Amino acid sequence: MERINELTEIQNSKVRTAYKMLFANTEVDLFTHLDMGVELDVDLIKRISTEYAMAKKQALEEASKTVDVDNMKHIAEDRTLIGETLERSAADWNAQKNKLYKQTGYRPTSDSPCLGAVEFLEDNEDDFGKELEDVLLIEHTREN
Repeated sequence: MERINELTEIQNSKVRTAYKMLFANTEVDLFTHLDMGVELDVDLIKRISTEYAMAKKQALEEASKTVDVDNMKHIAEDRTLIGETLERSAADWNAQKNKLYKQTGYRPTSDSPCLGAVEFLEDNEDDFGKELEDVLLIEHTREN
């Protein structure tokens, strides 16, 4: 039984070492920054939706000079734009995110703008395989 406990402890030690080496320098914050505004590019969507609303209004005004547009006026009515709705949703999301950070004690490591997770994976997909091989080779070399 003592030998089993000894082997289990050795195995657990190796797992802890591998875990530390694999996750010591990861870019986990790119996946946990939880910034909806960055992921959805709310500013761009807001600008585009505003331009679209202005273009609809202008097109209707131009068309009204030559044809009857009474049945189409509802198209250009001032309604809440998708950009404004997303901006409010992003603000609500940020409030919830800050509440989560406060409850869990989590603090993002940097305030710099983050790449999205997809961009990170695309940029680093080749490096990960090589890095994993190197870590496993180092561990294997240490064992022998």
